[in-house]
Amino acid sequence: MKKVVLLVIVFCLAGPALHAEQAPEVLLRYSRHDSNIRLVLESGADMIEKAGIVTSLSGIRIDFPSAFEIRRPADFIFDMTKKERYLTISLKDVSEIKTSRLSSPSRLVFDLRTAASTQRGFLQQIEKKLQGGQQPGQQNQMRTEIPPRRVKTVVIDPGHGGYDYGIISGEAKEKDIDLVLARELSAALTKKGRTVFLTRKSDQSGSLSERIDFALRKNADLFISLHASSTENFAVYTAAVGIPDVDATVKPYDVYATQTKFLQNSRDMADAVGMALKSEFGTAVVLRELPIPVLYAMDAPAVLIEYPLAKSFSGEGSTRARIIAALLNGITYYEK
Repeated sequence: MKKVVLLVIVFCLAGPALHAEQAPEVLLRYSRHDSNIRLVLESGADMIEKAGIVTSLSGIRIDFPSAFEIRRPADFIFDMTKKERYLTISLKDVSEIKTSRLSSPSRLVFDLRTAASTQRGFLQQIEKKLQGGQQPGQQNQMRTEIPPRRVKTVVIDPGHGGYDYGIISGEAKEKDIDLVLARELSAALTKKGRTVFLTRKSDQSGSLSERIDFALRKNADLFISLHASSTENFAVYTAAVGIPDVDATVKPYDVYATQTKFLQNSRDMADAVGMALKSEFGTAVVLRELPIPVLYAMDAPAVLIEYPLAKSFSGEGSTRARIIAALLNGITYYEK
């Protein structure tokens, strides 16, 4: 009898402990409209608020504060890997990601736009121009001449903004670092007599089309988009130009053809910046061509520069100063 009572007591004491150690659950949902996809991860406030997030066009990695259980739909469209506190979602054919952290209930939201939807959006714009009788070369008052290698006017595009946080690491958000770097680069270029415009000057969101339209109106000699990298390496991207399945009748209106005129200058700029960053930091720099909409719509040499996440989120002003110095040297190399 005493043994039975003892077992009951042990069970009663162990029950709450076992329950307390049960891993929290993360609920994953998704919705799809045409080629736009929304991913939602919902859990307790502590799990969501303290989660670290790293995003790229090829994947999403989330570092939760503790081990967890995941519940997802059986028809989830992306490959997913879970290991202890980490969740990795592999993406395919994604051209844009917007990240937001919401409350009531606590959740992480990822709005994805696929390359197919981006291409379709541009083709719809082209079709409207055709219906309106617009002649080739008139869209957005784009220039037909290639500007000289002298960089007098620069448009800087700080990535993300507003509800779109970009990469999240603890309390640090990519959108804030992008803006700080853009402001510091703008100040340095202005001191050298260049005219500089920022696609956003504060923590505000803007659509892809708004950023592109703003940049096109400035008739810049150079377009630079700034983003954080999910790796420890610098990377410089140029546009991968062309839509193979565009009908021949709309080819003259193809906005992709705009960047085609400047692609060699864009590649030269990427090489120059890569050389300057490698010289300053003594590290390899990734040079790559990708179908990035904000680049292939530009009527000027255009590059997207990714800086290492850890170095720039550390709060070291000296690291940012070295990045700015390297970018200035890159522009000088490009002009020569």
